[in-house]
Amino acid sequence: MSAAEALMKGNRLAAGKCPEHGKVLVTKGEFKENGETVGRVYKCPLDDCTFEVVARHGTRLMKLLR
Repeated sequence: MSAAEALMKGNRLAAGKCPEHGKVLVTKGEFKENGETVGRVYKCPLDDCTFEVVARHGTRLMKLLR
């Protein structure tokens, strides 16, 4: 992967999009630890894409994806 590709993927993720396809991420469900909800799981809306990311409450990523 070139530096330009890595920068593009980072910019896409920072905008709340799938780094591979550029589609807006959708909520998959809640992320729980020890029975307590501590964040959300987001995924690419394309069926053939396996990209998922966990955003914990109070993090910068959670604020971007709201």
